[in-house]
Amino acid sequence: TKSSLEPLASGTVVDVHDTWDLDGVDYMPEASPDDEGYWSDLDVEEVNDGDGSSTATWSVAYSNTTLSTSGSSLRGTANGSGAYGFSQELTGLDTSSQYVIEATINVDNASSGAANFRLATNSNLSSNVVTLSTTTGATTTILSPSASTMYIGIVDTASGSSNYVEFDNISVKEYAIQPLDV
Repeated sequence: TKSSLEPLASGTVVDVHDTWDLDGVDYMPEASPDDEGYWSDLDVEEVNDGDGSSTATWSVAYSNTTLSTSGSSLRGTANGSGAYGFSQELTGLDTSSQYVIEATINVDNASSGAANFRLATNSNLSSNVVTLSTTTGATTTILSPSASTMYIGIVDTASGSSNYVEFDNISVKEYAIQPLDV
């Protein structure tokens, strides 16, 4: 009430905001706060047709491969025994940045039930290889590419024409931290 207010001594401040008074810590914002940095998903998709709806931007990694779609998955089927698979070229990658690589792969019908989901520097996925997964299921990897042009895909060595590999929901996005202003 007005009758209970008393004047303050010169130069003093009273904190009447109980919601900001946590254990006596001063949560008074700066007059002009600096940006202190944050993680940012730059949201630029590097893969085309990663949803399995089209084979248009994918290439066979070996001539022993028939590339198709099956449901919502990309499928590489062996035409006979030997190496088979498919890949896509990724260009303009920043080797000083990290990228989040996600996919759902199915290698249950690959030779021995395993195949290689890879990132490499050539289209048949055999040079400067990073193997991202060899088993069926969802996979997520964060890494820095070794070159500005890389290829991503899946390969296997077939025992016969009944072997195939699939993936869908493949995504490669740059993931970066914005610098701290210290």
